[in-house]
Order: sequence, then structure tokens, then C-alpha cells
Amino acid sequence: MGLFSRKAVAVDIGSTSVKVLEITKKSGQPHMGKFAIEPIAVPDVDSPDLLVKNKANAIKTALRRANIKTKRCITSVSGEKVLVRYIQMPKMPEEDLANAISWEAEEHIPFKIDDVNLDFVVLGDVQGSQEPKLDILLVCATKELIHEQLNILQRAGLQADEIDVDGFAVVNYMEHNCSPQTAEAVAIINIGASKTNINIYRNGNIWFSRDINIGGNSISEALVSRKGVSFQEAEEIKKKVPLPSFQKEESGDESPLEEENDSEIYDAIKGTVEDITGEKLEGKGLQSDLTNIILEGFDPILTEIKRSIQFFENQMEEAHVSRAFLSGGTCRFERITDYLEKELGVKVELLNFLTNVSVPAPIESDIRNDNLTPFLGVSMGMGLRKVVE
Repeated sequence: MGLFSRKAVAVDIGSTSVKVLEITKKSGQPHMGKFAIEPIAVPDVDSPDLLVKNKANAIKTALRRANIKTKRCITSVSGEKVLVRYIQMPKMPEEDLANAISWEAEEHIPFKIDDVNLDFVVLGDVQGSQEPKLDILLVCATKELIHEQLNILQRAGLQADEIDVDGFAVVNYMEHNCSPQTAEAVAIINIGASKTNINIYRNGNIWFSRDINIGGNSISEALVSRKGVSFQEAEEIKKKVPLPSFQKEESGDESPLEEENDSEIYDAIKGTVEDITGEKLEGKGLQSDLTNIILEGFDPILTEIKRSIQFFENQMEEAHVSRAFLSGGTCRFERITDYLEKELGVKVELLNFLTNVSVPAPIESDIRNDNLTPFLGVSMGMGLRKVVE
């Protein structure tokens, strides 16, 4: 494919919205010229077929809004039907490795080998092994999940040329925009509505990968439970309440940071929250009440992130995570990097493709004004893998 004709359409099908974008390569530079985000209508009844129909309709609407005409795309999957395992195999010729891994995989995955699509990446030679061995990253997704994804796309009039893994796509997004030092171990955390992808990257490879079925919905559910609001009202509250920030005291301890504009922030949202909840609240009472509920909902996500980092560091004693990169719609909380830096004890940054991908000024303005960058980690990662050599 020629330098000026390289193009990819990426379709990220989440649990609450779909994200579509078209990315091209022009004069060696990635360029995102079209994109749209469309919410998925939640069925009033538990109907898998109706949900598939609603997802397909959301894709069609997003494609129409973005004026994307291409019928071929790339997409991705994640969740409990996608598994990543790290195995070691005797060193052997490449043509023998695929067959050997198919046999070996049955010992490491809880599915029948005939029920999954299997792929692998050779990470390198096992260091310090008496016998020559290879470190292998093994990836599988159930054929049922792949069929479900392809069915949604087919109903939307699309055909998938490639199927990626959500977490791996976000890692690719990070590689293109951040270029971590070779020996540096970094966590790439993508927090969506119903799932969180956690990957740890070092020396050009992914050495830990995990999907957990917890996301921003747990925060909304905590607000629904504690404040008696609807789920959609909880989503609106989440947009207006910042997480706590911290500052270093002279003793070296950290304490909550009281900013001058805190009262202005809470005065601005007070009327909205009172309308939603039906309660009369004072500024600081509102601040502590809603913040505590949000932190309660965030705690299960935070616990699993901490466990994942600890597991990686225990398995690779010489490597310690020094930074974390964030993506996903749940990362739109104000001060989320400050809060997670305090909780994780590492530098935390939001991923931002706008630094290394050209975007037309009107689209960039919309992305910045509506704080949409966190939503585009998976779709942008897929697109970049396709167009960047």
C-alpha cells in the first residue's frame, strides 16, 4: 500500500458507546480526519439480540455522523472470554512452534482448544535457563465472542479485516505517543464503563496483561445505591465532581489539597445535584458526601490495579513499575492523575494522541472542549497499528 493511500477505519464497541475513527498516513504522519462517538441504547428488557441490534444501530449512526464510507474496518475485543497467558517453550524452529503451542495451550486455558482462536508472540529467550527456552505471550479469544463481534459489525454493514485486543491496542497507542525508556516498566490502564484493561510494558513487550470486569459503572451504581438517583443521573453527577488532590507537607506526609476554587466548583454543581437528588446540600457537605461515594465506587478498580502491579513486581523482581498511563472514559474525572499518584505511588499521566497525530482544527477543538481524548485509546491504538510501520 502506498505512502499516501494508507488508511484504517477502527471501530471500538464498548458497553455503553461505540467509537469510530478513520486514520490515514500522509507524508509519513498519522492523520485522524474523521471520528464520532455514539451512545448505545440500553434495552428495557434483558434481550441479547436487541442489544446486538442497538450496538449495530449505534455504529451505523456514528459512521454516518463521521461521514465514513469505507465498509472494511478493524475492531477489538476484551473481557472474560479473552485470555492472555505467559508460557515457556523449548527453543525450536519457527515452523514447529505453532503446532507445539497449540498442544501446550490446552494446559493453560480453561477452554477447549477447538472453541478458541489462538495467537502468540515470542517475547525472547528465557534468561538464565539451563536449556534453551522461549518466553511466549499466548492470546486466545473464544470463537463465540468473535462471532458476536462480527455479527454486530455485519448488521452495521461492515466487515472486519483484523480483530485486536483492547488492552494491546491501548499499549500501541502509548508506544506511539510516549516512547518509554527501554528498561522502564510502565502500566497502561484503560478504564471503561464495564471493563478495565491492565497491561505492563517493558523492553518493547507486554509482560503482564489482565482484563477485569469492573469499570466506571461501579461508581455510578454506588451513586444510585446511596443517593437514590437513576443510573443516567449518576452519570451526570460523575461529570461534575472532581477527585481529591494531595500536596506534600513539610513533614513529608501528604494531605488533601484545598484549592481556592473548590467552593466555586461546588457552588457551580450544587444546583444540578440538588435538582437530581432532591436534597438541599451545603457546599462542603456536598463535597465530602459525593466524593466519598465516588471513591467507594472507585475502590474495587483501584484494588485490582494495585494487585496487578504487585503481582508483576513479585514475578519480575528486578523490575518495578515507575509510571502509569491512563485511558478510557472513566479517566475523565478532574484530578484523577493526582489521586492515582497518591494511591499507586508512581507518576501517572493521561494518554493524549493529539501530540503525535495531526487532527483538523475543528475536530481537535471538539475533542478538547468535550474532553473526549480518554475515549479514543482503543480505537486510536488500532488505527495506528494499521497505518504506522
